[in-house]
Amino acid sequence: MNSSEDWAVLLKSKVLRKQGIISHHISSSIWSSIKDSHAELMENSSWLLGKGDNINFWLDDWCGAPLVQTLHIPDQ
Repeated sequence: MNSSEDWAVLLKSKVLRKQGIISHHISSSIWSSIKDSHAELMENSSWLLGKGDNINFWLDDWCGAPLVQTLHIPDQ
């Protein structure tokens, strides 16, 4: 999903949209081999956060909104 190799960039441009993966058919030997496993792949994937020096647990958007907003935590 995050590869910058040419094959991955090309495949992502054909099958990924803002709302998720496409539902219509395209001619692709790679995509037709993995599309049925996409949901399982996403369920078993995790984020690689790197060094953690730019991560804010409370203010970063983890689940659609920052945790302080989701949990209604007042500003300090």
